[in-house]
Amino acid sequence: GHSHTKRANEVYKRLGLFSGFCIIGAVASAQDQRNGGVDTFFDFTQRLEYSDNPDFETDGGASDLFGRTILRYGYQITRSVDSLSFNIGTDIEEGRADRPTLDLVNGFFDLSYDRDTRNAGIGGNLRYRESDVNSETTDEEFDQDGNVIDQFRGTRRSYGFSLIGDVGRSAPIGATYEVSYSEIVYVDTLDPSLRDSDTFETRGTVDFVLSPNVTASLVGLYRDFNTEEGGTNRETTGLGLGTQLRINPVLSGQVHLRYDRIERTGNSPGNDEGISIATGLIQELRNGTLGFDLTSDVTTNEDGRRGYFGVNRNTVLPRGQQLNYALGLTRSDGSGVDPLVNIEYIYDLPTGRLDFGLS
Repeated sequence: GHSHTKRANEVYKRLGLFSGFCIIGAVASAQDQRNGGVDTFFDFTQRLEYSDNPDFETDGGASDLFGRTILRYGYQITRSVDSLSFNIGTDIEEGRADRPTLDLVNGFFDLSYDRDTRNAGIGGNLRYRESDVNSETTDEEFDQDGNVIDQFRGTRRSYGFSLIGDVGRSAPIGATYEVSYSEIVYVDTLDPSLRDSDTFETRGTVDFVLSPNVTASLVGLYRDFNTEEGGTNRETTGLGLGTQLRINPVLSGQVHLRYDRIERTGNSPGNDEGISIATGLIQELRNGTLGFDLTSDVTTNEDGRRGYFGVNRNTVLPRGQQLNYALGLTRSDGSGVDPLVNIEYIYDLPTGRLDFGLS
């Protein structure tokens, strides 16, 4: 099959927003499997969290130690070539210093459909999330510049859909594509910095299998971000090339180069353009993997170009345990060099999971 690369630098950019964050959690799951490919489940996750800035305040906020309960119910129908799934859930925060004793946050639902054949696949997703405050690190917590959305009043409602597909899975030439639309709407707030916005994005990749160990790719991107009056609209186009290599049976690598052009209109008009670079190596070990990542992206925020170098290690331990960590440095033109650390310990239980995270 064809390899499909995910860019990890966005994750590390977000981790850099935390100066200290610690999670201890436990997951319990009740599941009902029936004949006919119908699967229902109820997940209950209890976490104890500490952060020195839980609301991502720009000037730094008071630290807080609190509990979080995550409830999720799911229903899935699976047949020979397709599946339909539905998920609904919410978070409950307990013991926040400046909040009610119990606070419902981050209610969500999503509906997905996937259809797969031997050489092709297609899938769609509808999703909704509602949040009253910054209480969880999700994609919707960050604006188009990668800055945290400061929301202390009102409600943020996020809607979206996506269509994903691929063809030519076992052919010398294959392709993947994605089309998505998302919208953020604020209600019950007069904060002028909170502006409704919508984003339309489409991206595609054509893979050419040159040999069992070498795959070349042609990639394209178009993104159109629009916001209310007083904000900055951005239209992004990108075109690039990539190579994925199997260097030996246990070592693989990738190199991606893309020319990006960003046209800004509205409050801050102008153009940004340049080459975005993403490279990586993955070494397979007896008890896990060792990886290296180096990226440099064109951005439109005040920090200018952002680069990242990191080392990540996945270790499989006895009795269902895992230890994962990522250590790196990020650098931007406007803010210098900052360290990034992410550590996660996982212990799988017969009917649940215990995890500890520090970033």
